[in-house]
Amino acid sequence: MNKTELIAAMAEVSGVSKKDTEAVLKAFTEVVSNELKKGEKCLIEAFDIDNALVKALVDEVYAVGGYPFVWIRDNSVLRQILNGADKETISLMSKYDSYLMQDMDAYIGIRGGDN
Repeated sequence: MNKTELIAAMAEVSGVSKKDTEAVLKAFTEVVSNELKKGEKCLIEAFDIDNALVKALVDEVYAVGGYPFVWIRDNSVLRQILNGADKETISLMSKYDSYLMQDMDAYIGIRGGDN
């Protein structure tokens, strides 16, 4: 998927015009480019969104010389895990989430959802 296709897909899903979607995407990627420094590790955590945006963010992180780490998450799967989880499971999940976050220099969290 190229940038034009990404903008069209985002506009369709969000109900926002292509022009406004393009402006938001441009602003977002500029922030990433301006704030992330060469050699920094960036965790991109994506919940229930199209992978095209994640791929664009990975490209931006690489463009500034950063190291992208991607965590694709699905709320329906997470809900299934949590429904069967005991206290020990929650504690372990928290421990590993915390470890990963502490090792990153930057974090981008993107949330979507079924409408």
